[in-house]
Amino acid sequence: MNDKLKELDQLSKEFNQAKNEANSTKSTLKVAQGKLSEQYSELRVHLLSQFMSLACSKCYKLLSNSKNLSQCFSKIADSTNIRGLNKKDKDKLRRTISQEIPKLIIDYSNRKEELDYVLRKLDKKTLITDKECEFNKLKHEYKDRFQKINIDRECGNKKRIRKQSL
Repeated sequence: MNDKLKELDQLSKEFNQAKNEANSTKSTLKVAQGKLSEQYSELRVHLLSQFMSLACSKCYKLLSNSKNLSQCFSKIADSTNIRGLNKKDKDKLRRTISQEIPKLIIDYSNRKEELDYVLRKLDKKTLITDKECEFNKLKHEYKDRFQKINIDRECGNKKRIRKQSL
């Protein structure tokens, strides 16, 4: 019976030692997981910045076509440049791409319309200015050397002002 108590005592010591080792290993694992999580957070920021940079440089010409833009963004999201993202973040990136592309297309279209309108107005002003200059050159006063200089200077000033407004 004494042997059994000794054996039980030994097993109890071994169990407690194994339990302590397991707790120590758990603690070490938690520290390692914390460091890994912190490192991944920094990596994720870098990889998403990399995605944005590549998307801007490679896909900006495709803003007028949502299908091509979506394909371009998806191709970058699947590229080796972004391979360090975990599955959860890649899935979130893909969902964000799907949600944001229609907004980008609408914003691009609106801005393009605004700029096209401004360009049409500038083209109209240019045409009017050019016609005024041509009309002034047809006047009788244009034959006078001094008047010619004034009319040409006026036309040149208007053209310079127009270029500066661009």
